[in-house]
Amino acid sequence: MLVNALAHADAHLHAAARRLLDRLVAAAAGAAEPGARVAVAVALARCSGGGFDRLTGTRAAAQLLQARVRPSAPVQGCIQS
Repeated sequence: MLVNALAHADAHLHAAARRLLDRLVAAAAGAAEPGARVAVAVALARCSGGGFDRLTGTRAAAQLLQARVRPSAPVQGCIQS
C-alpha cells in the first residue's frame, strides 16, 4: 500500500504516505544504532521486490544506506589514538 500511494502522485493517500516515509527515514537515520538504517532499508526493499526507490520515485533507501554514522562519544578512561 505504501509503494502504491507513493508511486502515484494523484493517489488519495500520496501526501500522507510521503510524510510517513520522510519521518521514517529521519527516525532511522537519527537512530543511535547504525543497524537501524540498514534494517529499514531492507524492509523497504522487501515490500517492493527490491526496487523501492525506483517504484516510488524517491531516494529513501539510498539515503539510509549512504547516511553517515555519527561517531560515538569517547568512553572515559579509554586511550585515544
